[in-house]
Amino acid sequence: MECLWLNKSNSERLQSLLRKHFPGREIKADIHHYYERRYILMQTQLNEDTSLHYEYINGYVELHFEDKFAEAEFKTFRDKLIERSKTHPDLAWDKWGYLEQGKCRYNKIITRSEDLIEGFSYLIRVFEGAPTLSIKSVAAPTLSIKSVSQLPFENLALPPYQRPYKWTVENVNQLLNDLCTFRDSDSYRLGTLVLHENQIVDGQQRLVTLALLFHVLSGIQGIKLDKEFNEHLDKFNKNITFNDPESQAHVRENLEAIRDRKEDFDSKFADFVQNHCSFVVVQIPDIAGAFQFFDSQNARGKPLEPHDLLKAYHLRAIKHLSGRDLKNIYAWQAQDTEQLRHLFLSLYRVKRWMFGRSARQFTQDDIGTFKGINIDGDSYPCYQPDVLCEAIIHIGLDNQYPFQLSHPCINGSRFFDMIRHYSALYDEIRKSDSFGKESKDTVSGINAAKIINTLNTYPEKYRIGDQYIRQLFDCMLLFYVDKFGYAQIDKAVRKIFCEAYYYRLRKYSIHQATIDNAAVGSELIKVIRDAVRPAEVLNYLPHKLQEKDYANNAEKELKELYKGIIQ
Repeated sequence: MECLWLNKSNSERLQSLLRKHFPGREIKADIHHYYERRYILMQTQLNEDTSLHYEYINGYVELHFEDKFAEAEFKTFRDKLIERSKTHPDLAWDKWGYLEQGKCRYNKIITRSEDLIEGFSYLIRVFEGAPTLSIKSVAAPTLSIKSVSQLPFENLALPPYQRPYKWTVENVNQLLNDLCTFRDSDSYRLGTLVLHENQIVDGQQRLVTLALLFHVLSGIQGIKLDKEFNEHLDKFNKNITFNDPESQAHVRENLEAIRDRKEDFDSKFADFVQNHCSFVVVQIPDIAGAFQFFDSQNARGKPLEPHDLLKAYHLRAIKHLSGRDLKNIYAWQAQDTEQLRHLFLSLYRVKRWMFGRSARQFTQDDIGTFKGINIDGDSYPCYQPDVLCEAIIHIGLDNQYPFQLSHPCINGSRFFDMIRHYSALYDEIRKSDSFGKESKDTVSGINAAKIINTLNTYPEKYRIGDQYIRQLFDCMLLFYVDKFGYAQIDKAVRKIFCEAYYYRLRKYSIHQATIDNAAVGSELIKVIRDAVRPAEVLNYLPHKLQEKDYANNAEKELKELYKGIIQ
């Protein structure tokens, strides 16, 4: 039996018909997808948006949990709806997204507009009928903002499913650096603390580290913590015990690292951490929700990306948002997560590889790479060129800050300027149109545009190994253009191509470790780092392959390009 087909003419008619029968509900359709994904979507009356909705798709009417309604905090609400459906044999639940019961289908195929109305009506009667069920009628998480001194330390405990205390000395020093940087601020957000009946679902690492910090602060002469707060911390320390050797080792190491920084702490610092630093506290009312939240945060969920943490950090460093800041933030928001993830990974790699350091992944533990100078506060001699440059730009003699990947980042507004600058530059160097069409080299006739065009179009460019090598090539080229612009770019791109694609042509299989090891040991990257003029880079002699050295899966176009350059 053929289902009701959606096209432009009947889609508009059906939407009009549905609005007449179901007034006040948002209804929209998409018929531009391929066959299976043409749909009509209808808002429920259970929520204010369409993240929970009814949908006609593939011949059936369904209820869908999407976006926020697929998250852990709405599990209790989902369970209530699932419970309602159990007495209706015409309904069936199925997997949707990562939820095992993410959509409910009315098992009657839709062949006519009358069937469509009947199907939507059936689901509405089941899920919105008496007794009336609303989101507010189901126990939901509560949110509040609490300073560190307001947290119920005396009652907090670790649930049995919690992971060990894993923060390293590097993590602790990063937190302390942030606290010292913002110690003169009125407030500083430490992140999110998730609790279920005072059991710590998420936030253990920061809370334990804060307890260690206060333990050290209480022993420093001249620093007096509130007596009641101290007593609550003592109870917390007794409640939070670690039996596994890994956690115990991290506690010892981190306590020693904090003690080593005693000179950074005074009574003003202690007051800032206690009374001006705060958490967003999320109280989850049911244990099932707590388990699911814990799973989503530590397994299949969507914790904050490293670049999201950097965005929050640098926003805090801006005292007053200017028009330029808003423009930068809007540009940031316009990029999708994958774009930002890839950009930050590339910038991180250049900053690490130039010093011969490994950079396989960019994680939350690595965001310190993009925390740098406070123009208004840091006055060390090595920062003076940046301070002077900022002053020149401020008085209007120039409007473009001269960013360099070899320099430290500047906190606040200039960080967002930097990201917008490198986002545009990275996109630019990946396009053949950005390079001159005619090569002045009469020997090979292979210019930068030809190389980039080949890398963008050869048939096997989508292989995982080829994508890894392209990342290596792009990082090297970004480093060169960042330092010398497009000076003698044809010769530079040929050198970089031979250096990077030597590994693709020689090795049958390319892994992430391959390019990381190649970059860490790359003499060309070191030459670019140390060069003061392009000629020093162009004198570099890249690896040379003999015919017997080529892997049997080496791509024909890459071989011809390489041989044409290296001859």
